[in-house]
Amino acid sequence: MGYCYGWGSSFLGGYWWIFPLIFWGLIIFGVVYLIRAFFRRDENEALAMLKREYAMGRISREDYLNRKKDLER
Repeated sequence: MGYCYGWGSSFLGGYWWIFPLIFWGLIIFGVVYLIRAFFRRDENEALAMLKREYAMGRISREDYLNRKKDLER
């Protein structure tokens, strides 16, 4: 029995097209992940600033809870 290296029986038996799909899928996933991480970081910084203001006593508890609720939307 020999091996045939033609169009129909190439590497992975004709499933070579999966590799470009995986490649572009990983690229798209990476870009989406970076964009989400960037915006999540901004939200976390805003919440951290709000917690600092409350801890320092510059804002009341009601004001803190209202602002926190606005940030979580």
